[in-house]
Amino acid sequence: MPKINEILIIGVDFSENEDTGVITVGRQTNGKVDIINVFRGKDAEELYYKLKGQKTHNIKEESSMSSWAEYESALKAYKSLVVSALD
Repeated sequence: MPKINEILIIGVDFSENEDTGVITVGRQTNGKVDIINVFRGKDAEELYYKLKGQKTHNIKEESSMSSWAEYESALKAYKSLVVSALD
């Protein structure tokens, strides 16, 4: 693996209701944020606990993005939210 030295921006949104949890991963370069990945549902919750160094618990069984179109749509929505928050 090549040497990697960068800072990633992680956004987390887990509601207390039945909404699907989401983790958005971005990279800031020259003041511009590019969203590089989005995780939803079970994948997002597992990743959240891994990043925090905790064992997972009570993870809802839910599939990830069901299609590429759904992934692109979520990516665009979260990109605009992150960019708006940084402005």
